[in-house]
Amino acid sequence: MPITYSEVAKFKTQLTSYGTQMSQLLESLARSGIPIQHFGPSSTSEPLQPEHGHHTSTPIDNV
Repeated sequence: MPITYSEVAKFKTQLTSYGTQMSQLLESLARSGIPIQHFGPSSTSEPLQPEHGHHTSTPIDNV
């Protein structure tokens, strides 16, 4: 089933709204002092790595 122009326009409007909401969220987090990494396109194929070692590969036992 082909997509109509009005459906494309609706999706574009939704995408713009989501982008605005994401920008507002990131601005709020930054103002709160929560560090935010840049999520733009990567220049390499390597996955993002945490800057300050917040993640660990050691399992944690929940006893």
